Amino acid sequence: MHLDAIRALAAAAVMVGHLRNLFFQDYGSLAHPNLAWSGFYVLTSLGNQSVILFFVLSGLLVSFGAFKDANYKSWSWRSYFIQRFTRLVIVLWPALVLTFAFDTLGRHLFGDSHLYGGDTLGGNIISSSIAPRSTLTVYLGNAFFLQQWLVVPAGTNTALWSLSCEFWYYVLFPLLFLTLKKGSLFSKIGHAAALMGVYYLLPNPLTSNFPVWLLGCAISVAWAFYKRPTRFVIALRVISAVALVGTLAVARANPHQESYQVLVCLAMTAFLYFLIAPAETVSAPPTRYARLARFCSEFSYSLYLTHLPLLCFLRSCLLKDSRWPADLLHVTFAIAIATVAIGYAYFFSVFTEANTNSVRKWLMKRVQPQTLEQERPSLRDAA
Repeated sequence: MHLDAIRALAAAAVMVGHLRNLFFQDYGSLAHPNLAWSGFYVLTSLGNQSVILFFVLSGLLVSFGAFKDANYKSWSWRSYFIQRFTRLVIVLWPALVLTFAFDTLGRHLFGDSHLYGGDTLGGNIISSSIAPRSTLTVYLGNAFFLQQWLVVPAGTNTALWSLSCEFWYYVLFPLLFLTLKKGSLFSKIGHAAALMGVYYLLPNPLTSNFPVWLLGCAISVAWAFYKRPTRFVIALRVISAVALVGTLAVARANPHQESYQVLVCLAMTAFLYFLIAPAETVSAPPTRYARLARFCSEFSYSLYLTHLPLLCFLRSCLLKDSRWPADLLHVTFAIAIATVAIGYAYFFSVFTEANTNSVRKWLMKRVQPQTLEQERPSLRDAA
């Protein structure tokens, strides 16, 4: 349930970061910045760190499922890719259709001289005209996870850059897993050669965060060997949470220092590990909290993929020549816009993300009709 809450908060942080960037003046343009507004800008600038957290969470959940299936002798390429591919495309493909619809309407209403033309009011989100990013070739490339390799992210949905990373990490991980897993030497050599071949073909923007994704795998490996609960886990959770907040603050102050970003990733990994590690003195979280965390997490992927085209369209409707100053009135407007984006994502998820398991079962029955699911205790597969 804690992982559900973190996943939902990370998606919200990405959305809020884009909203603030699109609608509010940059911090350096504020007339009278104070501590409160400095905090506002810090809390709404954690989008990149939230995406990194998504990678760690994905590595944790996907690898846990793979290790579990391997222990039960039920892992297969066919089943694995049905699970992973359906997870991505059931939301991605409809989101691309809506991206095209919002962008087409926006360009028709406001023309390419406004945000859709890459005006300076787009912050660092829309920095050039979206016309070259709105072709059929670009959309097809995004539909099959070729952004950052052969095409750019489609239209205003620049958040799609991470989807290609996620897909190719899904390809690289089982090759690495089968290389290290017990088996014949011939099998190990074959999988190792395939791993090196795919890794060599992928461009650096796609592979640079794979070590971060593998940190999540390290958590699931450590969790598998964690046999006895300990009374020190609560203290370790607090320490790791404080360390995470501290490294985030340092990384925000030094955005171009890669060493600080590495520390953030390590702190995230430690925090997630101690969060899921058992502790004998920890009581179960309230049922209301668990239900809310799960509910919000169940459309977090939809929120991630649908919010940007909607926000860009709303910004074009509401703003003309300048972005808002930071004041309580406009923060209230921003809360209303965020509520609309969240409601829109939830409605979208009812027809897409909420049906992921049904689509998986439908495909599994046709691809592996004699395969029966075994009930096993595990982390919930939310990746």
